[in-house]
Amino acid sequence: MMHPQGKVTVTGTVLKAEFRESQFGEQYKMLVKHADGWLVWSTVPSALGAVKRGDVITFTATLTSSGDPKFAFAKRPTAKAVTLAPLTPEAA
Repeated sequence: MMHPQGKVTVTGTVLKAEFRESQFGEQYKMLVKHADGWLVWSTVPSALGAVKRGDVITFTATLTSSGDPKFAFAKRPTAKAVTLAPLTPEAA
């Protein structure tokens, strides 16, 4: 399925979270997989704090296309983000 565009609420599983250097200094980024199978790369919203692989989260951001119908970039993620379910040792 193709990812949506525009302002969207994304609920998905964190596949990767890491610090990256940019022209704005060090930023905490994440790769999230939506239940429909598409991926989104975003700055971690401050409300989430430290996310880790396997966390199920929801956040709202403006999605733009990367040129790949299954991969989007998120801009301006809102602070009203929440972690719905952290990874449990049994699920690892």
